[in-house]
Amino acid sequence: MPTLVQLPLTELLLLVGVATVAAGLARRALPTRWRRSGLVLIPLAVLGLGALYWSQVSPNRDILAETYLPSRSDDRGYASSQTCRSCHPGTYASWHKTYHRTMTQVATPSTIVAGARTDFEKRRRFESHGQSARISRRENEFWIDMVHPEWDKARAAGIAEAIAVTDPKQVERRVILTTGSHHFQVFWFTSERTGELWQFPWRYHIGESRWVHRNDVFLQPADKSELSHFRTWNHQCIHCHNVGGEPGMGPAPRNFFSNTRVGEIGIACESCHGPAEAHVRKYRNPGRRLKQRVAGTTAGDIINPARTSPSQSSQICGQCHSHMANHDGDQDGARQFLKTGLHYRPGDDLHAFGKLLTLKDGHRGNEFRFWADGNCRSGGREYNGLLGSPCHQPPGVGENQSRQMSCLSCHSMHNAPANDQLKPIATRNSACTQCHPRFQDTATLKAHTHHQANSTGSQCYNCHMPHTSYALFKAIRSHQIDSPRVTPTGPNTRPNACNLCHLDRTLTWTSDHLADWYGQPRVELTGADRDISAAVHWALAGDAGQRVIAAWHFGWEPAQTASGTPWIAPALAQTLKDPYPAIRWVGWQSLKSLPGMPAFDYDFDGPDAHRRNVVEQLTRGRRHDPMPTNDRPARPEIFIRSGGHSDWKSMERLIRARDNRRVEIYE
Repeated sequence: MPTLVQLPLTELLLLVGVATVAAGLARRALPTRWRRSGLVLIPLAVLGLGALYWSQVSPNRDILAETYLPSRSDDRGYASSQTCRSCHPGTYASWHKTYHRTMTQVATPSTIVAGARTDFEKRRRFESHGQSARISRRENEFWIDMVHPEWDKARAAGIAEAIAVTDPKQVERRVILTTGSHHFQVFWFTSERTGELWQFPWRYHIGESRWVHRNDVFLQPADKSELSHFRTWNHQCIHCHNVGGEPGMGPAPRNFFSNTRVGEIGIACESCHGPAEAHVRKYRNPGRRLKQRVAGTTAGDIINPARTSPSQSSQICGQCHSHMANHDGDQDGARQFLKTGLHYRPGDDLHAFGKLLTLKDGHRGNEFRFWADGNCRSGGREYNGLLGSPCHQPPGVGENQSRQMSCLSCHSMHNAPANDQLKPIATRNSACTQCHPRFQDTATLKAHTHHQANSTGSQCYNCHMPHTSYALFKAIRSHQIDSPRVTPTGPNTRPNACNLCHLDRTLTWTSDHLADWYGQPRVELTGADRDISAAVHWALAGDAGQRVIAAWHFGWEPAQTASGTPWIAPALAQTLKDPYPAIRWVGWQSLKSLPGMPAFDYDFDGPDAHRRNVVEQLTRGRRHDPMPTNDRPARPEIFIRSGGHSDWKSMERLIRARDNRRVEIYE
């Protein structure tokens, strides 16, 4: 029980006031002989009961949380979203509904998603990739029982002493933070390093209500070490998933992240508007607030992205949604960054704080970050794509700057649905016709697209922003706006928009149409590029980046409508045997979306024999029987022989020609 001196000052003053009033009433109400003792006993009783009540409603000190939760910085000008709420309740409420707000949360029964919370209560056990663990719930805390993670790291690193241990120690670690609440939820547990939080190897997939090992989520070869995506929250995740993150790396040689601080946990108001302490101080005066509102002026001590230039507002998004190298090649700068974090604040020039990567700059790993044409292939890094778009380039002298496209041209943090945060205008051609008004005319639009005006083929973004980036088990729209081009298939060549919709057509077919319609030069094509459906070719024989993008499009409704679906299952089923787990997942989801596809049990990270059996079950009837009818014409480009039989030998020959070059897409 807390002593009186431990009570908060407001509660203590309240108790003293109540005790004083009680003493005054006692003096009047009690018989004369009891008044003196009552003046002492009644106030003491009031104070004692008050202290007892406080001990029941106030939580016990949570030593683990105090040690591992990042402290709040008090010297960098942050005020917190709760402070913003008092003057901007509507804006606060609209932000509060977004997934940005729940990007990082303290692990509690209300913040862990329902399915994962149920599995904690059931004490679920995990075992895969040579790792094992059990999760459990203790009242309002969530715990992990696992092999000592320090030993696990040392064993995976090949350290002889760790490999020699045959009976590794089991430890229990408490979950302190979560990240994500939209697609996945990731869990961070206490380490033996003071203040550091480490990532639990399994994460919860919200849409499928199942757990997935972190290795299987990323597009990478299956033989990667189980610790290839080991993460320390204080280092890798603090910068973009919180306000004003400071990793707080301590002194060498231990380099623990023991002094971690944030302006606020989660992606909150000051992530986009900048530190608000001075703004709050200035407008505590209601007269000053009224004057500013009447005048309609913009407060110069806070940033409103909607009232900045297109370049500045996009940089605010780009501080997180980009491939950027901080202090590239500068060891002292890099070490300082690991202490104090990114010093960029909304309104600054982001490019002064790091190098925004492009394919041509030669940065290590760029072949995985970008397609061969320079387009970004990683989801979540849209600012790199925007920088390469002609719609974003600063206009020339005398032109209207309002025509420079920015992130806010399509997205809104406050006036759009939480999923993708797209403004209503962004899902219509009017997003583009603001600057290209001639396509508001239906006949002009139809003549340009060669598709019906109300079809998906006449939606600007389907041709100029195709889904050619990858993250989170799905394809994501490219944010580098360009026009479709045919390129012979090779390492890292980006699939074109036409063949990602017309799944049953060859690259030759596309090249001929682009030449006839837009005067593009015809491309000389050979082999599978000439003879096989481009989407099937990419899905079965392309490199891993091409395979995953193509596999996703077989489940995309506009592509299914344009291409028909009865022919898809035999070819798409082959992706269930792909060597990359992420491609197997994406192919599985696309197969389930096919009209008339019967339910089937499939575990994308199950044994090879299980996956082969599922493919055999899905294709067995079609191996021996035609897809009736007998008058069905042959379509060798999609492996259909005359009468509807599938050409299995040609399909298997294509799979044997698969591009097995190692590919990893960094999310």
